[in-house]
Amino acid sequence: MFTVFGGQDVGLKAKDLQDGKTMLEMAGFQVPGGMVVAAEVFDRFIAERNFTDSTGISVIGWVEPTEEIKTINREILSRMTPGQPYAIRSSARSERGGNGIYVTDFFTPKGGKEIDSNLHRLWMKQCGVYFSEFSMDARIWRQKENLPMGMALLIQSAVADYDDFDQGYFPILSGRAYTIYHGHPLVRFTSGFAFEYTLERKPITEPPPREKFVKMIEELPAALSLRDDIFLDTDIPWKKLYEIGPNILEHLFTCLKRLQEQQNGQDFYLEWAVRGSDPDAIHILQCAPYDDFKETIWSSDDDMEEDESLPEKKSLIQKPGYVLLAEGIDIVNSGTRTGHSIILLEKSEWYRNGVAILEKINLEQKDFILILPQEAFSSMAFPPQYSRFDEGNWIDRQIGLRHFSHAAAVVEDQHEPGFYDALNLAACGLPIVRHSGNMGGMHFQQLCERTDILFLGAEVDLQILMRFPYKYQDGDKERGIIIWEMETEIVNDPKTRTGCLFLKTPENNR
Repeated sequence: MFTVFGGQDVGLKAKDLQDGKTMLEMAGFQVPGGMVVAAEVFDRFIAERNFTDSTGISVIGWVEPTEEIKTINREILSRMTPGQPYAIRSSARSERGGNGIYVTDFFTPKGGKEIDSNLHRLWMKQCGVYFSEFSMDARIWRQKENLPMGMALLIQSAVADYDDFDQGYFPILSGRAYTIYHGHPLVRFTSGFAFEYTLERKPITEPPPREKFVKMIEELPAALSLRDDIFLDTDIPWKKLYEIGPNILEHLFTCLKRLQEQQNGQDFYLEWAVRGSDPDAIHILQCAPYDDFKETIWSSDDDMEEDESLPEKKSLIQKPGYVLLAEGIDIVNSGTRTGHSIILLEKSEWYRNGVAILEKINLEQKDFILILPQEAFSSMAFPPQYSRFDEGNWIDRQIGLRHFSHAAAVVEDQHEPGFYDALNLAACGLPIVRHSGNMGGMHFQQLCERTDILFLGAEVDLQILMRFPYKYQDGDKERGIIIWEMETEIVNDPKTRTGCLFLKTPENNR
């Protein structure tokens, strides 16, 4: 299936595709082949460059490839077709099922006498993927899951319909899917965005009728401008998308059902893409076993029947001795978690130094509830140009696992931005964010798909919270981080599709 260079360890992503190829094809999917630069090549590369697990990504900089990598890349380039876009994906030893930490990049070889230029550009793309293994998020992920360092590179022809592949990745339809998620098959899809700005639609649990699908797509521009200030690619073949989209999704659900049935109930997580030129072929780009979380949660009525109106109801979950701080339907992961403190990143400081300070807090504390403003949690909040050097240190200002890996839960305070919110964001050149419609949870899943950390997106009643004693981090109000040493509990109940954040009342807080 894969041509492997430099060893035998292909990393978990490529191994899962190898192991699942027959199973996936029997279900009706297609699994593209490709080339793999084995993880042993990475091991020898970092040994020769004296890089270790503790090497910071900021000190690596530009490095020349080893002679081994140069030889392998010449062979890889000889097998590539000029003008054909290729995806260069991570396949780390610690990577299984979309943890949102590692990098995918794209490379299109040029024809003619561009060998040296091609080799240089190919290595630059590979470097970006390799170096994601040295990020703080990757290091924390390995420590949290007790997994080894090391990365293979998976190189495949891109499943795409558009031309500017060094800048973007454009299948006509792509997304993620679960054979079972909270008791139902689930599909998320997107169409026609640059890969770095991919935004998933609201998840669907059954193939939509053609009229509903067309309406969903037609609503995309307005939905995006209201939610994350993202703009559609105007070259999408809308007429063709309307024509083939419903059939693609119907075929996808049929394949998911076959996959679930033939595996005797084993659940799977998939990443998929479809070319407009070949709509009958659903290509699987990632496949991993997935255990649907079935933790039993106490709620107000254990015999309550599921109803489409349930998410609109309030106080579905009761908690005597606690006060309700937030309730919503934008949830990721299920269960009950107890927090021993609340840490709030103030909206007024999130775009300055507050994000960087959270890294330090996360290393020092455990089992806390982290409340973030929706502006901070948007994947658009801190594009790379807003990261910066500060007193000689590189400050990566995007929210990631390194900020909440020891948290019991993350709560996104969702609200309509006011006049001064918009003014502050505009002054920093940052987008206005409105995370209604489950948008916060989708961003959270992109950051840490496979952890036991709960996520709840809802409007937090800060007026209640501010009535109780609190302190500022390091006693410095300018840092914008407020801490309450109070017991809290968060409940994400898949049965009612509701999440609630509770604060233990003072008379019960001992």
